[in-house]
Amino acid sequence: MSILAIDWGAKKIGVAVLPSSVNVAVPLGIIENTTHEEILEKISEWVAEYEVEKIVIGLPVSMSGNEGAQADSVRRESKIIEQLNLPIEFVDERLTSQSGGEQATLAGSASDDGYAAAALLEKFI
Repeated sequence: MSILAIDWGAKKIGVAVLPSSVNVAVPLGIIENTTHEEILEKISEWVAEYEVEKIVIGLPVSMSGNEGAQADSVRRESKIIEQLNLPIEFVDERLTSQSGGEQATLAGSASDDGYAAAALLEKFI
């Protein structure tokens, strides 16, 4: 089963995939958080390309595990993904940005958002 992970940020959305053919999360890149139409269009392209069967969305929670305003914002903004008619699961994203940043540095990438989404997938599986 291919799974797409989304690290939803206020300005950028990191995306990664766990293709069914391999058991390694692969950062796909970022989407500028502009219009819902543009976001949905790009995510739809990746869903089709990788034959995605499930979507995992990172949920920002506090270190104590409580949801706050950021988690509410992600739940609200990511509702557009429901249009893809795929199962969606929210996953605690604590420390995935830190892990993604470390992986991006090792890979020589200037952007860590896709790597944060990959770290989210690794946490999920």
